[in-house]
Amino acid sequence: MPEIDDDLIAKAKLLAEATGRDFKDVLADLEDDGVLNDSNKPKEDLVAQLKEAAELIATVQEINKEVSENTVLNGGDNKTNVNVETTLEGDIVDRAIESVHRKVQNLKKIAIIIIPVFLLLTGGTMSSMGFFNSDESSLEIHDEYNNDYGGCLAHDAINYDPMASWDDGSCQFDNTPPPCDSQWEWILYGELRGDNNVWIDARFKDMNNCNTPMDAQITMTLNKDGQYYDEKFWNNRFDNEWSVGDQFTDLPPGEYDVEIDAQAQGSNWHQNVEGDFIIEEQACIPDYSSSDSWATTYDNNSLQAHLKIINHNDCESSVGVMVSYYKENSYQDSYDEELGEYEVKGAETEIVIRHDDWTNLGDGNYSFETRFFPEGQGEECCEITPQIQIDTYVEPEPPCNGTASFYSVSHGIDYNNSNSSLSNVTVFWDADWSCEEVKYVQIDIFFKHKDNQTVIYYQTLGYNLNGQSSYVANHTIVDIEVGATYEVCLQIWVQRDIWSVDEERNELIPIS
Repeated sequence: MPEIDDDLIAKAKLLAEATGRDFKDVLADLEDDGVLNDSNKPKEDLVAQLKEAAELIATVQEINKEVSENTVLNGGDNKTNVNVETTLEGDIVDRAIESVHRKVQNLKKIAIIIIPVFLLLTGGTMSSMGFFNSDESSLEIHDEYNNDYGGCLAHDAINYDPMASWDDGSCQFDNTPPPCDSQWEWILYGELRGDNNVWIDARFKDMNNCNTPMDAQITMTLNKDGQYYDEKFWNNRFDNEWSVGDQFTDLPPGEYDVEIDAQAQGSNWHQNVEGDFIIEEQACIPDYSSSDSWATTYDNNSLQAHLKIINHNDCESSVGVMVSYYKENSYQDSYDEELGEYEVKGAETEIVIRHDDWTNLGDGNYSFETRFFPEGQGEECCEITPQIQIDTYVEPEPPCNGTASFYSVSHGIDYNNSNSSLSNVTVFWDADWSCEEVKYVQIDIFFKHKDNQTVIYYQTLGYNLNGQSSYVANHTIVDIEVGATYEVCLQIWVQRDIWSVDEERNELIPIS
């Protein structure tokens, strides 16, 4: 007897157990052409083949029942449903299976599915079922039956796949599209527009285009320096996509970021707009105008220009000036940078402008044309001052016919400690001149006994009187005997055509 291939033996064992046929009968059937087609028996009619298929179905259903009721496999009261799809469509409808040969291929597929079930039920091994050779080194089933894949296993589906290993939920009935799972995502873009506006383009999109209606509350939140600043709201119903372009305007200086949320059906889709938006402090741009300009004199024959600037927007800045100089309406010169800059503060600022060329001027009529330059801007022109006259002639004042007089006269006594019979007398006086000018005068001092009018001391002093000066002069007479009453006489002499006395003062001085 020729040696039989191990692969053929394994196939015969599998088919015998699956169909209930005798192993030797199956092996004999396979030996001639490798196909289970009863080639070792006389041809059977269609009824016999249907009986054979019915036996196959009964066997599979019995396996399904045993798996479902196996408490060891399922754990306690749990059950496992193992659905092994079989069909007779090849024999009955279009005979596409080519009789038993197609059934053998399906049996191999069924065997791949139910092998683990047999192992759990019997506690056996693959080799005990005849699927491995004696050294258990390799599976003896053709590789074409190891390529499991999922497909539709519903017989009435338009995309039924009898070769699929499991049902993947893709069945289509009456051209119904497959189920669609929405995948919602934010597509965001933001930019800084102008000096202080943040623009946001936002799209909330179902990336799978399932056309699923969405009722969502959408919130766009603007944060400034890490703190909440402002927000915008939308309540929308839409399919597949919602989009908006909007902006936050007139924002103060700071660092901004934007986040957006969509809330619907208990879910929240949150995303930050990429990037930060930094709004810098904008420099205040002056808005100035001049309202008036005029000229004045100082030090009799020097000129200065006056310019009044009105501040319209509270920007405090500096301005440069330019002044053109005219004499008798004839242009003389212009001055700009050498005049420097001037600060503008408050609502109105008066600028006073001087230059050395406008000092110690001669007689004539003078005027200025003024203009100014706000910082970083062009000139503001122009203001013309009225003419101002300089007349250097000064009419002399008439001579003052003044007089000299004593404002006050007094004295003091200083007794001699070393000689109690002698004393010193100091006379004080405050003399004035009636005109606002300096006048030289002389003071005569007479010191005499009261009783006999004997002059015991005489002195003439000369000095300048300075108008109504508060200066107090004095003179001391020494070694006057104690125990008598004296008289001091003061006279003011003024020289006009001749020297004459303008006033005389007498004062008694008792010395005891």
